[in-house]
Amino acid sequence: MPSWLLLVCNLAIPALFIFLACLTVVPGATTPKGTPRRLVWRRKLWELHVGWLGLAMSLSLAWFVTNGMKNLAGKPRPDLLSRCQPDLDNLDQYILGGFVSATQSGQLVSGDICQNTDKGTLDDGFRR
Repeated sequence: MPSWLLLVCNLAIPALFIFLACLTVVPGATTPKGTPRRLVWRRKLWELHVGWLGLAMSLSLAWFVTNGMKNLAGKPRPDLLSRCQPDLDNLDQYILGGFVSATQSGQLVSGDICQNTDKGTLDDGFRR
């Protein structure tokens, strides 16, 4: 899904809905008829401010929780090896353990085998 579409669906539409609700519904039917217009507009702006702050807080909390869970329970993406660019010529230097059978080579290597130095690219390789 394109990022601009996510921005529209998650930010612009709710912000517009809050704006329209504050203009039409606030301050409500419980306001006395003699209330000055200045106080009515002040209440509308306060409700708009609080609504947009709530939207910003909910979006940021959802973003932090989602990315935190991705970091906590991430599995390697299928392209992790291409992101890592392992140093296969010097594989023996990075072996930590494992087993070797007649049909497979199951060796555990350290993360130092990656030649890519961009930590962001490597970390993103574990977010699924």
